[in-house]
Amino acid sequence: MSTTLTRLLSAALPAIFASTFGLQPAHADIYTWIDATGGVSVSNLAPPEGVRVTNVIHASAPKTTARDDDVRDAARDAELRALTERVRQVEDEIEAATRQVPAPKTATRDDAARDAELQALKERVRQVEDEVELARRQTSAKLE
Repeated sequence: MSTTLTRLLSAALPAIFASTFGLQPAHADIYTWIDATGGVSVSNLAPPEGVRVTNVIHASAPKTTARDDDVRDAARDAELRALTERVRQVEDEIEAATRQVPAPKTATRDDAARDAELQALKERVRQVEDEVELARRQTSAKLE
């Protein structure tokens, strides 16, 4: 797989996750009370016992429509398909990398160069296996 595609996926996946899981705005009740010293306090945490609460503003989560749910489900399904395809691609890369046979030794290649190339291939296989594991975890998290 090309480095450009890897970088594109690395940059796009967090954005897809953020939009799919929806960075929802926070909602909390707002309390106003007068503390023991006579000062006015405002917080999203419930006031302590024994204080005079002067105001409570109840915030509720915004209502979602069926269309919002359908859009979110479609985005989640598309992301799941993309992750599944990525897992398949990485598994294919692993299989291809494990089937590669080092080039036959020639008079112009020395053992150190061959060993370095073999180490580089093994490292790439480990990297691709790590990518597959990450994609599998992300896919299984989506399915839960």
